Amino acid sequence: MARAAVGEDSFSVLTIGFDTSADTPARMQTFARERGIDHAHWRFLTADATTIASLTRDLGFTFFRSPNGFDHIVQTTVLDAKGNAYRQIYGEGFDPPNLVEPLKQLVFGTKANTSTLSGWINGVRLLCTIYDPSSERYRFDYSLLVAIGVGLISLGAVGVFIVRAWRQSNSPTTV
Repeated sequence: MARAAVGEDSFSVLTIGFDTSADTPARMQTFARERGIDHAHWRFLTADATTIASLTRDLGFTFFRSPNGFDHIVQTTVLDAKGNAYRQIYGEGFDPPNLVEPLKQLVFGTKANTSTLSGWINGVRLLCTIYDPSSERYRFDYSLLVAIGVGLISLGAVGVFIVRAWRQSNSPTTV
């Protein structure tokens, strides 16, 4: 779908294995074959631990070893022609426009609106995406949003209480 929108040769896809002990070049090729991916502009790569650490730090991608392998969010990073991170897209599944629109902006030179609703939604997805070991999938956890909402309401209530108390203590009393 993205190639139809911006052109067959307009961009490349890199899938990078970060498990340096297991993600050998042969394993990455097997990974691609298992998923039926055979495209000239889609490469499956790996690197040494130092390079992976530098790359993941530069892209804002974090991962941690866990009993089930690794804990990490699913992240797609769109890079511009200079290799700078242009857009982060979070989640295992996302609507195609979330990927195609940044590609169109880069390929056709249109300016991105960084304060869009989808930008905010991606930020919330990043913050609230957790790994569920029982299903071996990532899922959106609403509890953090609820906690933030309750916290904001509590802070607002405390603020109202403090302002009222301050006003009462500074108002002249009549006898």
